[in-house]
Amino acid sequence: MTSMLAYVPALIAIALCLFVFIRAYKREVPQPMKPWWRIVIPIALGCIAPLLSTGLALLFNGGAMKLFGATFLQLTPNAFANSLLASFFLAGFTEEFVKFILILIAVKIVKPAKVYEYALIGAAIGLGFCIMEEYLYIDPNAEGGAVLTFVRLPFFAMHMVLNTVMGLGLGMYKHCKQTGKPGAGRWLALGLILPVLWHTLYDSATVKTPLILAPDDPMVQSVGLVYAGVMALVTLILQFTVLWQFKKNTERSCALPIEP
Repeated sequence: MTSMLAYVPALIAIALCLFVFIRAYKREVPQPMKPWWRIVIPIALGCIAPLLSTGLALLFNGGAMKLFGATFLQLTPNAFANSLLASFFLAGFTEEFVKFILILIAVKIVKPAKVYEYALIGAAIGLGFCIMEEYLYIDPNAEGGAVLTFVRLPFFAMHMVLNTVMGLGLGMYKHCKQTGKPGAGRWLALGLILPVLWHTLYDSATVKTPLILAPDDPMVQSVGLVYAGVMALVTLILQFTVLWQFKKNTERSCALPIEP
């Protein structure tokens, strides 16, 4: 029974992501992307992203060990700096960089015709990442594993949201470049920088980083826990704000064409 319970939160997270994504897919006007299998391609690509980003993170960590004689988790005497460095090189940059490359590959294959479809492809990559990551996180033998996953559950759409922003930024960049509208550079910066920055700050506060795991320094640990609470609340609000704004602006982004 305990082993089975470990699967429940992961399945709930995947089901919620699928529900949100399918609603977004069906919202496209005048009709959803056809044929349907075009949107399955980026989901499949997203499923391999955790494996690729893990390999890249191991490469970065190995490089730090060779260059500095320490991993990013122990690189400086400052726990906050180590948390940021580890979160950037092992998650924020590596995962979002891999997903960015996969979005570009998906765009080449799927050939989206409007800004909304760019954002939808980003969301699909994030959905695939979520599916595979939730599967990889399942450990029926880990004590408290199910509890940990339930704690993560409110942030179920994190990867989808990050890559919806990325896809939207890339789509708006392409649309502005093709139509001569101003702001192309701003949209590109938004699509590339915001997901990495948000992901890095979120991981530095809520994952097992030196800022949280500081048993030898109760003060640092206390600051880390407060920081984690603030970042978790901010992320929760932003996650649902992005989903709501994406839904609210459906018709507007569907009306912005992009030439293949």
